[in-house]
Amino acid sequence: MIIARHSDVKRYLELTYDEEFCLIIMLFMISWMCVLVRVPSTFSQVFSVPAHLEAPTPNPLYRPKLIIFETDHLLWPFWVDIKVTPPFKKEENGVVTDDKGAVLKPYPEVSEVLKKLTEENITLAVGFRSEFKEETETLLKYFDFRRYFKYVIARARSKRFSFESLRNQSGVELGDMLFFDTESKNVMLWRKTRLPSILCKNGLTLKNVEKGLVKFAKLKRKGLL
Repeated sequence: MIIARHSDVKRYLELTYDEEFCLIIMLFMISWMCVLVRVPSTFSQVFSVPAHLEAPTPNPLYRPKLIIFETDHLLWPFWVDIKVTPPFKKEENGVVTDDKGAVLKPYPEVSEVLKKLTEENITLAVGFRSEFKEETETLLKYFDFRRYFKYVIARARSKRFSFESLRNQSGVELGDMLFFDTESKNVMLWRKTRLPSILCKNGLTLKNVEKGLVKFAKLKRKGLL
C-alpha cells in the first residue's frame, strides 16, 4: 500500500514537472509575442517624422551680419531730452538718476538681448541724434550697454545717410543689416535703402528680436535683399 502511494506521488510529481515545463514554454512564447507586438510601436515613435519633413536647420547665410538699434524708447522708456533732466549720474549702489533725482531704468530685456546677440557673433551698432550725444553715451555707459556696440553713430543728418555711413565703416551691405526702431516712418525706410527693419512699440524684447530674425531670413530666402 505504501509502495502504491509512493508511485502515485511520483506520477503526480512527474505530471507537475511536465506542466511546469509547458508553462515555461507558454510564458516564453507570450513574452516573445509581446515583443513582436511592441516593435512596430517603438519604430513608429522613433521614425514618426520622415527626415524630409523635419524642420530645416537654420542657414547661417540667413542671419544678419550687423544689427542697428535706436536708443530712446527702444533701449530705455524715455527721450533723453523729454521728461528727464540731464546731467545723469550713477549712485554707488548702481542706481541711475537724472538731475532731479528721478530713477532711470532701461527696458527689462535689453541686457539679455544684447548679450545673446553678441554671443551669436552678430555685430551690433547703435544710432542716436548728435545733439544729445553726451546724454545718450552717458546712459549707454551707466546701463552697461556700451560694451556690446562695435559701432556708435551720432547722426546730424537723416538716418538714410547714417546707414550709408555705417556701410562704409563696417563693409557690410545694407541687405545684410537689420534695423530696430520705434517709429513707423523710420521702419519704412528699408524700402528705399533695402534695409529690413522691425517696429518695436514697447521697447526691445527677445520676442521682437526673434521676429526680426525670422523676417530677415524670409527676405533672404526670397532674394528680396
